[in-house]
Amino acid sequence: MKIAIIGAGFSGLSTAFFLSQEKSVEIDVFYTNKNTECASRVSAGLMHPYIGKSAKRSLFATEGMQKTMHLIDVAERELGEKVADTSGVFRIALTEDVKQTLDGYTQEYMDIEKVDPKTVPFLQVEVHGAYFIKNGVTIFPEKYLNGLLKVCKKRGVKFVERKITDIAELTQYDQILVATGAQIQQVLPEINLPIKFMKGQVLRCKLPGGITLKHSIVGSGYMAVSVDPKYCYLGSTYERDVTSKIDMELAKSLIFEKVEGYLTLPTGLEVTDCFMGVRALRKGHYLPLIGKVDNIWFITAMGSRGLLYHGLVGEIVSNAILHDADVKIPKQMRWVP
Repeated sequence: MKIAIIGAGFSGLSTAFFLSQEKSVEIDVFYTNKNTECASRVSAGLMHPYIGKSAKRSLFATEGMQKTMHLIDVAERELGEKVADTSGVFRIALTEDVKQTLDGYTQEYMDIEKVDPKTVPFLQVEVHGAYFIKNGVTIFPEKYLNGLLKVCKKRGVKFVERKITDIAELTQYDQILVATGAQIQQVLPEINLPIKFMKGQVLRCKLPGGITLKHSIVGSGYMAVSVDPKYCYLGSTYERDVTSKIDMELAKSLIFEKVEGYLTLPTGLEVTDCFMGVRALRKGHYLPLIGKVDNIWFITAMGSRGLLYHGLVGEIVSNAILHDADVKIPKQMRWVP
């Protein structure tokens, strides 16, 4: 079976990895090096079960964390170095509703505990609560994706730097997977999907001398650790302009406004770079959307939970493709025309 995958972000590489375990398939991955067309590579890398303003535990969170941690281990063994910080993530409750939600989870799950707000660096004391997500992870996207790519290449997956804008270019393939995120409507314009788009910008910041960030902090916006301890990332996702334009001044204004609502950033913090990505989200739900039309499969609407779900989705989709059976996709994620 010959399979084409369009997109080499989290979902595309994850699916390629699981498909490559089957010796009878040939896999070609088509990709572009434009960062503005691959939100995965400009992600700050935050992964934990309590995503979103409400902090409600995501469906399939346990399974998603397990699958992604497996892929992290695969990438680290391949590269011989760390591709993620697995020391945990702070989650801040900025409202009473979020506090009550997280308080409940501390009684139900072992992966989250309440902590003294004074133990959270840079945190203003006037918050409703502070929590530590023990299995929270901050992935370093470039390293992680490069590790997965190397593993896939060793297994015989071919990578072709070519932008596919028309599925008709791939008639020689038995099955095609479109995993292009926000560009999906350009590749599959005839399919009316219930998705919308959100633009996120991330600021790379140099920390003042002698100051480091031990754990990522999530509240309204976030402050995330970096592969280089001298730097951190500040960011947020917001519905504004969803073009590919990077606007550092707008990003600084919006991101600092959110982050400084609960953190006191260190004096001398220097913004050194700005990255932008456009994400696709499912209307009415946060779960990914997976579907099939003839021999064309697609993954979209990964949204802000792409890291949490991409390992699980990659395994689900690879299994469905190999058996040519979309019934193997969980009904909560399955697209129905």
